[in-house]
Amino acid sequence: KTAGVTLCPHTRTHPLLTRVTPDTAREEIRGSCQDMVREIGELLPVFAYPGGDHNSHTVSILKEEGIKAAFSSLHGLNNTHTIDPLRIRRTNMTRRTNAYLFKLRMHNWFTYIDRIRH
Repeated sequence: KTAGVTLCPHTRTHPLLTRVTPDTAREEIRGSCQDMVREIGELLPVFAYPGGDHNSHTVSILKEEGIKAAFSSLHGLNNTHTIDPLRIRRTNMTRRTNAYLFKLRMHNWFTYIDRIRH
Protein backbone atom coordinates (compact mmCIF):
# COMPACT_ATOMS: atom_id res chain seq x y z
CA LYS A 1 0.00 0.00 0.00
CA THR A 2 2.73 2.49 0.88
CA ALA A 3 4.59 1.50 -2.30
CA GLY A 4 1.57 2.29 -4.47
CA VAL A 5 0.55 -1.32 -5.04
CA THR A 6 -2.80 -2.82 -4.12
CA LEU A 7 -3.53 -6.53 -4.14
CA CYS A 8 -6.96 -7.93 -4.81
CA PRO A 9 -8.43 -11.45 -4.75
CA HIS A 10 -8.53 -13.49 -7.93
CA THR A 11 -10.01 -16.84 -6.68
CA ARG A 12 -8.18 -19.64 -4.94
CA THR A 13 -7.47 -22.04 -7.80
CA HIS A 14 -7.98 -19.79 -10.85
CA PRO A 15 -11.01 -21.41 -12.51
CA LEU A 16 -12.94 -19.52 -15.14
CA LEU A 17 -15.93 -18.62 -13.02
CA THR A 18 -18.38 -19.08 -15.89
CA ARG A 19 -17.35 -22.74 -16.18
CA VAL A 20 -17.99 -23.81 -12.60
CA THR A 21 -21.19 -24.13 -10.59
CA PRO A 22 -22.43 -21.04 -8.75
CA ASP A 23 -21.60 -22.74 -5.43
CA THR A 24 -18.03 -23.41 -6.55
CA ALA A 25 -17.71 -19.84 -7.86
CA ARG A 26 -18.88 -18.50 -4.49
CA GLU A 27 -16.41 -20.74 -2.62
CA GLU A 28 -13.56 -19.60 -4.88
CA ILE A 29 -14.45 -15.91 -4.46
CA ARG A 30 -15.13 -16.05 -0.72
CA GLY A 31 -12.08 -18.24 -0.06
CA SER A 32 -9.74 -15.95 -1.95
CA CYS A 33 -11.04 -12.96 0.02
CA GLN A 34 -10.48 -14.82 3.29
CA ASP A 35 -6.98 -15.85 2.16
CA MET A 36 -6.13 -12.24 1.32
CA VAL A 37 -7.22 -10.99 4.74
CA ARG A 38 -5.26 -13.78 6.44
CA GLU A 39 -2.09 -13.09 4.44
CA ILE A 40 -1.96 -9.30 4.29
CA GLY A 41 -4.43 -8.27 6.99
CA GLU A 42 -6.75 -6.18 4.86
CA LEU A 43 -8.95 -6.36 1.81
CA LEU A 44 -10.21 -3.67 -0.49
CA PRO A 45 -13.57 -4.63 -2.06
CA VAL A 46 -11.95 -5.17 -5.47
CA PHE A 47 -11.72 -8.35 -7.53
CA ALA A 48 -10.05 -9.52 -10.76
CA TYR A 49 -11.88 -12.16 -12.80
CA PRO A 50 -9.62 -15.08 -13.77
CA GLY A 51 -9.16 -14.77 -17.50
CA GLY A 52 -11.50 -11.79 -17.31
CA ASP A 53 -14.35 -14.27 -17.71
CA HIS A 54 -17.63 -13.32 -16.01
CA ASN A 55 -21.39 -13.39 -16.44
CA SER A 56 -24.47 -12.18 -14.58
CA HIS A 57 -24.17 -15.01 -12.01
CA THR A 58 -20.59 -14.15 -11.08
CA VAL A 59 -21.44 -10.45 -10.89
CA SER A 60 -24.34 -11.27 -8.53
CA ILE A 61 -22.06 -13.35 -6.31
CA LEU A 62 -19.53 -10.52 -6.10
CA LYS A 63 -22.29 -8.10 -5.08
CA GLU A 64 -23.47 -10.51 -2.38
CA GLU A 65 -19.89 -10.89 -1.13
CA GLY A 66 -19.49 -7.12 -0.79
CA ILE A 67 -17.18 -6.57 -3.76
CA LYS A 68 -17.58 -3.04 -5.17
CA ALA A 69 -15.34 -3.17 -8.25
CA ALA A 70 -14.11 -5.94 -10.54
CA PHE A 71 -11.75 -6.03 -13.49
CA SER A 72 -12.69 -7.95 -16.62
CA SER A 73 -10.58 -8.48 -19.71
CA LEU A 74 -12.95 -6.49 -21.90
CA HIS A 75 -10.82 -4.13 -23.98
CA GLY A 76 -11.28 -0.40 -23.98
CA LEU A 77 -11.71 2.67 -21.87
CA ASN A 78 -14.37 3.14 -19.22
CA ASN A 79 -16.96 5.89 -19.34
CA THR A 80 -17.24 7.22 -15.79
CA HIS A 81 -20.92 8.08 -16.33
CA THR A 82 -22.05 4.67 -17.54
CA ILE A 83 -19.48 2.18 -16.20
CA ASP A 84 -20.62 -0.94 -14.40
CA PRO A 85 -18.06 -1.08 -11.56
CA LEU A 86 -18.25 -4.88 -11.55
CA ARG A 87 -17.30 -5.02 -15.26
CA ILE A 88 -14.38 -2.62 -15.54
CA ARG A 89 -12.59 -2.70 -18.89
CA ARG A 90 -8.80 -2.83 -19.17
CA THR A 91 -6.20 -1.73 -21.63
CA ASN A 92 -3.58 -4.43 -21.92
CA MET A 93 0.04 -3.32 -21.86
CA THR A 94 2.87 -5.66 -22.81
CA ARG A 95 6.63 -5.44 -23.24
CA ARG A 96 5.99 -4.25 -26.78
CA THR A 97 3.86 -1.32 -25.59
CA ASN A 98 6.02 1.76 -25.94
CA ALA A 99 5.17 5.26 -24.68
CA TYR A 100 3.70 6.28 -28.05
CA LEU A 101 1.38 3.26 -28.21
CA PHE A 102 0.37 3.81 -24.59
CA LYS A 103 -0.66 7.39 -25.38
CA LEU A 104 -2.66 6.20 -28.40
CA ARG A 105 -4.50 3.64 -26.30
CA MET A 106 -5.65 6.38 -23.93
CA HIS A 107 -7.81 7.91 -26.69
CA ASN A 108 -11.41 6.76 -27.11
CA TRP A 109 -11.07 6.35 -30.87
CA PHE A 110 -8.16 3.94 -30.47
CA THR A 111 -10.29 1.50 -28.48
CA TYR A 112 -12.13 0.70 -31.72
CA ILE A 113 -8.84 -0.29 -33.33
CA ASP A 114 -7.94 -2.42 -30.30
CA ARG A 115 -11.32 -4.18 -30.50
CA ILE A 116 -10.77 -5.01 -34.16
CA ARG A 117 -7.28 -6.32 -33.38
CA HIS A 118 -8.58 -8.56 -30.61
